[in-house]
Amino acid sequence: MPFGVCGGPEAFSSVINEIKKDLGKAFLAFLDDIILCSNSMEEHLRDIDYFLEVMIKNNLKLRMDKCQWARKEIKYLGYVISKDSIRPDPKKIEAIKNIKPPTTYKQLLGVHGALSYHRYFIVNL
Repeated sequence: MPFGVCGGPEAFSSVINEIKKDLGKAFLAFLDDIILCSNSMEEHLRDIDYFLEVMIKNNLKLRMDKCQWARKEIKYLGYVISKDSIRPDPKKIEAIKNIKPPTTYKQLLGVHGALSYHRYFIVNL
C-alpha cells in the first residue's frame, strides 16, 4: 500500500481480519505485524505454506527483508514470546528501572502508565 493513502491502515486491518478467518488460531495480526504460531516444525511449514497461498489468493505481497521465518522466540509489541513463555522485553524492563522519580503530575501519569502496562509480570501486586 503506498504511503499517504488515507485510511490505509484501516483497510489493511480489515483485509487481514478477513484472512484470519481462513488461517485460524495459529495466526495473530496487529496492524502490519503478522505472526504464525505452530506446535511443531512440520506444522509450522504447513502453516507457512497455507499462509502464503492465502496471501497470493488475496493479491497481498510481503516485504521479504522484514520477514523472519521459523523463529523459536520473537519480540512483539514489547514482549518476548516463545513456546514456553511470554515475558516483557528486557529493554523495556531496563528502561523502567532507570525511570527518574516524577516531579510533575504529567510525569507521574507517564510512570504509572509504564508500570501498569507491565503489571501482569510484577509479583505480589
